[in-house]
Amino acid sequence: MSGERGYESDLLAGLAQELQDAGVAVYRPDTPYEDGETAITFGTMLDQPDRCVTLTTYPLTDQPREALSLVGVQVRSRAESYLDANDLNVAIFRALHGLTGRQYGTCHLVQLLRRTSVPMGADTDQRWEHSANLYADINPPTTALRPE
Repeated sequence: MSGERGYESDLLAGLAQELQDAGVAVYRPDTPYEDGETAITFGTMLDQPDRCVTLTTYPLTDQPREALSLVGVQVRSRAESYLDANDLNVAIFRALHGLTGRQYGTCHLVQLLRRTSVPMGADTDQRWEHSANLYADINPPTTALRPE
């Protein structure tokens, strides 16, 4: 796979761009984030800045004979107060829930829906966290065993 990005990574990058385009957070993968920005990361939440959104995928189901999969997307968000964290979670919901028909590199998003959302309390620096689980129906790239 030399240098080729996988379809789940394409999905994450596409959703990060959607959040930036909606003005929810900043997606800048090659430059450090500045204080006062709301960073978007993948897999691991940064220590700084205080406001952060972290996206992670987890496969749920794959159809055996067609290119259709259900992928979970965990969206963790953090802010300095409970109300700010709640507002950030609502902004993420508004930007992502109900997306349909998007092409992100090798991943075609059929639809994206939020399934669950829960406050997670404060971290050791007293910043509040929230977690939401979204389900993405996607068409991954076809294979010899899973044609279109």
